[in-house]
Amino acid sequence: MTTHKSPVIDDIKINRNNWLFDHPIWSEIQSFGMKDLRQQRISMTVYLDLCEAKDWLTMKVHKCSQLQLVYLSGKSQRKAPVEYILPLTADSELSQEKIQEFLEHIPVDNDVDQHNEQRSLTLAISDSDSTTVYYRVTNGIALPNDMIISSQVSERKLPTEGDIFAPEEL
Repeated sequence: MTTHKSPVIDDIKINRNNWLFDHPIWSEIQSFGMKDLRQQRISMTVYLDLCEAKDWLTMKVHKCSQLQLVYLSGKSQRKAPVEYILPLTADSELSQEKIQEFLEHIPVDNDVDQHNEQRSLTLAISDSDSTTVYYRVTNGIALPNDMIISSQVSERKLPTEGDIFAPEEL
């Protein structure tokens, strides 16, 4: 009995300890030449979380030269708008000024009209154990999504006392 070994399988050497560093997205992140290795690793972790665990689509990695940070873009659903995600370490120091700086520089493409549309960015704050918390920040006060949807659905007339109580109760 002869055993057949597939040449493709024989050529692949899987190393469980270093598979992440062979990933093409990791190579792309490395090619940006950013100085903060921890932010690069967190960016890769968040990228994998969004792609694999949350099923985001059209994920891309970008560099922000002004801030020396890696950020991501993608869609949570096929017809959803592109969202921008900034991976940060859990011990990152954040202030209102720092968040405003993020909003000014990310996304760097000019696909957002600054006068008509509110800019937003999702901060992906990740710990070394890969626990990640996502916070959406905007450049102003934004209504919660359910408030926006309910006001757009219809201009419903609120019930009056006459609609609720019988005439003899009024």
